[in-house]
Amino acid sequence: IKNTRLYSQEDVDLGRYIQRLTQEMGMNLAGVKKVIDLERQVARMEDEIRALHEVLDRKELEHRRLISEVHQSYKRELVLMPRGELARNIRRSR
Repeated sequence: IKNTRLYSQEDVDLGRYIQRLTQEMGMNLAGVKKVIDLERQVARMEDEIRALHEVLDRKELEHRRLISEVHQSYKRELVLMPRGELARNIRRSR
């Protein structure tokens, strides 16, 4: 088909958004461009924040695992003795 343009749904939505900003809100095209640029910047920053939250979640999980390992090592290193046993051993060694 000659002289027929095909637009994606994204293109159509963007065109309608631009039309709304210019006609309903009275913006000029420079203002529309600035708004769209800022919205895209916000979207990129939100993506970055999500990625950083994922990294933080992994680090927190690793931190909890390491703390658990340390606590488990305490259980292996500590030896329970009958009450007063340590005091008797200390008096004998003097």
